[in-house]
Amino acid sequence: MKKILLVIIILGVLSFSCQLDKKFKSSTSQSSVTKTSEVDKITNNHKDFEGATLISSLKSPLDKVLEQFLFGTWKIEKLLGFNYIYNDASEYPKGQKIIGDDITITKNLFSSEGITNYKWYQHSIKNPKIFINTIYSNANVFLLYSKVNRLEGNLGLKPADRIRAITITNDKNHSYNFNFFIVNNERLILQLEATYFELKKINENK
Repeated sequence: MKKILLVIIILGVLSFSCQLDKKFKSSTSQSSVTKTSEVDKITNNHKDFEGATLISSLKSPLDKVLEQFLFGTWKIEKLLGFNYIYNDASEYPKGQKIIGDDITITKNLFSSEGITNYKWYQHSIKNPKIFINTIYSNANVFLLYSKVNRLEGNLGLKPADRIRAITITNDKNHSYNFNFFIVNNERLILQLEATYFELKKINENK
């Protein structure tokens, strides 16, 4: 009788273990499907991701060519698009409160005080530290990593565009609420939180 009871207990334990194992595998599989779906959702919103490779993350100073391109006063010309995950369109759905404002970038001064309607975007940095923090091999990988939603042709980028992310900070490496992206030494894009704007140089400064 004791042997029969022991066999029943063992079989019960084995059956319970099998059920737990099945639940775990099912949960893991579901989690994997969810993550894959999220990636597919982002990827399917952009074309031609084949060969999209992040070249490097670095902290490299600007060369003379980039300095010549970047240094000057830039007018915020138009709205380009929003971040895929977080869209702050409710703040300025057409960028109308920031279009036409200006930003100055030089070796001796960075000033965004020309952004007149948003005090939290107004900064003045003497002797700013300006460097390249990331280089994207093409527009596709930039759009993927930045999770940019489509608007006006994916920020007006072409698949072969090479994009450099620029960091501007002070001597204490303070983090500011803006990002700049140089496209082929031909275009400058400003990111304010979740929103992207096209900038147009209006004069040269050194």
